[in-house]
Amino acid sequence: MSHRAPEKGRGGFRATRTHYALTEGGVALPSATLEALSASVGTTVGFTPLPEAKPKQRRTKKA
Repeated sequence: MSHRAPEKGRGGFRATRTHYALTEGGVALPSATLEALSASVGTTVGFTPLPEAKPKQRRTKKA
């Protein structure tokens, strides 16, 4: 996954998201990664809404 390292630091989690989505199916991901995914894309990739997604909605209400 060395070739994805530049994308990971530059694009955030887009490259890693695709890689994990194809490899793990979005099931065995670390909770920290899932937090970042839910904060970035939400359920667009097909991940289950996590408790970490609720603060994201709160931020929208604050704004």
